[in-house]
Amino acid sequence: MTIEIIRGDDEQFELTFTDIDGNAIDLTDGTVFFTVKESLSDDDDDALITKEVTEFANPELGIARLTLLKTETDIAEGRYFYDVQFKDSSGMISSTVRDKFYVKKDVTLRTN
Repeated sequence: MTIEIIRGDDEQFELTFTDIDGNAIDLTDGTVFFTVKESLSDDDDDALITKEVTEFANPELGIARLTLLKTETDIAEGRYFYDVQFKDSSGMISSTVRDKFYVKKDVTLRTN
C-alpha cells in the first residue's frame, strides 16, 4: 500500500493485521514498528520517521492506529520507503507491508 502525505500535516492510519487465512491477529502485548527511510539500505538510526505502537484501538481484532505528528512529517518532499513490522507477545517478528512513502509539498503554509 503506497502512502502519500502532505509535508507538515498530522496523519492517522488504521492498520488491520490478519494471518494468511484472513483471521485477525491478536495484538495484545505486542508492538507495531513503523519506519520511513530514504533508502532501503539505510540504518534504522538514520530513519526519517520511526514509531512504536503498543496501545491498540481494538487489539483482539488486529486493529492498530498509527499517528504521525506534523513535526514528524515535516521532511523534504520526495519518495521514501516504509515498512510495518509486528512483534507479538512471544517475540516473533513479522513484516506485514513494505512499500513507497511519498511526501508531497504543502501549498498552504500559514496556520493562523
